[in-house]
Amino acid sequence: MNKMVFKILALASFFFSIHANANFKVGPTGGVGGYSFEKTLTQEERLCGLNIYHGNRINAIQLRICDKYNNVYFSEVFGSSKGTLSSVAFEQNEIIEQFTVRTVLVDGSPRVAELDIWTSLNNSYSWGGYVPDGYYQQFDLISGYEFSGVFGRRATELDALGFIYRKRTVL
Repeated sequence: MNKMVFKILALASFFFSIHANANFKVGPTGGVGGYSFEKTLTQEERLCGLNIYHGNRINAIQLRICDKYNNVYFSEVFGSSKGTLSSVAFEQNEIIEQFTVRTVLVDGSPRVAELDIWTSLNNSYSWGGYVPDGYYQQFDLISGYEFSGVFGRRATELDALGFIYRKRTVL
């Protein structure tokens, strides 16, 4: 499979100019197996961390969510909780600036094999197995916006993963 990188910036800029206050989705990257899922944060919530279940591929993602009083709770586990659990908690002012999703074919169907993130405080994280010749898609944050959710397809692994953007809120 050829290495391909898609920058979503031009399309996102166009979309933002039309729908400046609406949530919007980019992706998903991956296959069509499993069952669909989606979690969008409310305006009273912010993403304050992630739980990732992984091995050679990404088995599941779970959002760590903070409300305006800094109470912490978690979304549903999207996928299977098998494999290694890696957790990351973000600082109050830390946001994700970039996601990279890499996929690999498993029995002829794309699966999410690796997830990489970079934050506004120059932290980077990587989960799953590196796929040098796989397909990957990079999602960059546009100034003034933040990631506010995830969607995709899941079963015992993540089949596909995409992200939801919104105008940045300060809680």
